[in-house]
Amino acid sequence: MEPSYQEQGEQNLFQPNQGFAQPADVNIVNLETMSAEELIKLAEENYETMNYDRCTILYEEAARKFPEDDRVLTSYGYFLTNTKDVDRAREALTKAIYINPDANPKKYLYIAQLFEGKDSATFYLKAVEVLSLQLEEIAQTNNQEVDSQDIRKDLSQAYTALGELYMTDLALTENAINICRDYLHRAVEVNDTNLDAYYQLMNYYLEVDEPETAGQSATKLMEIYRQAEENNNDDFFDEYPEETYMGTAKVLIEMQRFADALVVLEGLFEDNSQNMEVLYLMIYSNYMLKNYATCKELLEEFNQKQENYKDEEIIAAKEELEATLKNINVEEGNDWEDASEEHISNGDDMELEHM
Repeated sequence: MEPSYQEQGEQNLFQPNQGFAQPADVNIVNLETMSAEELIKLAEENYETMNYDRCTILYEEAARKFPEDDRVLTSYGYFLTNTKDVDRAREALTKAIYINPDANPKKYLYIAQLFEGKDSATFYLKAVEVLSLQLEEIAQTNNQEVDSQDIRKDLSQAYTALGELYMTDLALTENAINICRDYLHRAVEVNDTNLDAYYQLMNYYLEVDEPETAGQSATKLMEIYRQAEENNNDDFFDEYPEETYMGTAKVLIEMQRFADALVVLEGLFEDNSQNMEVLYLMIYSNYMLKNYATCKELLEEFNQKQENYKDEEIIAAKEELEATLKNINVEEGNDWEDASEEHISNGDDMELEHM
């Protein structure tokens, strides 16, 4: 069993310059004169633009110059987590925790993702403790200068992650069903626009065979999603990983809410038009909605992009659906009139072929 984060810190597993290369000559800034805050800010800007090599240089320089700064180590640990350098991410975040255990709770949220089961839950619970204390301090001091919304978002996400753990890794724990439900409800109480929490509630209520309640969570999730779309709130959508949207779409399909699933899938496809699984699920959802003309167009796009795609299960499902559509009159589809009008407006006198 691995030692606790306190023990790891005491063993000094993360000494200055251990595992960190000296910065290369980047010719853009004088790294030696930059503060910790400046290095972190510049590294995060390079991360946003996917300049990972330069980002690495900046973080390594920050860790070399400020080896005892938990903000540097936390930000670097987050970067290493996202670039799948798990061992070094654990090392950086472990030292950040050892240096300043009761500040910057994000380090607990990040390191929890690098563990499983009880170990992961332990870190999430510590995040809940620190975040809750921060909210209490804001309430007691009536501090108007501190925006509690970000703290609530992090707290809600910690509760959501705990709920998910009790549906998966810790599902055999005594009273796991009730523990899971309680954490997920706390998540939406703290932040009632947390898409991930409603997605997990959909999963939970389907698991306990309460489809109507699962449907209520799905309805709430789609209300939040559509509102964010109407407001062009890209920052809101960026708060959640692709896996959340993909999982949401699949559960909506399972619940036969195909129109809702398409809304989410189209958002994913707009971000990455090379995602073949998303494209197949769009084809399937349109088929279930009897949008046969749209199915044909999407199938043509799939076939054009299929050359280097290797997922045999999805390819087989696509081919089965394609064969089924050959026996269907496209004009009987719900989208035939729209498809015809589009061709007329484009000056296309030819009729769409029947599949």
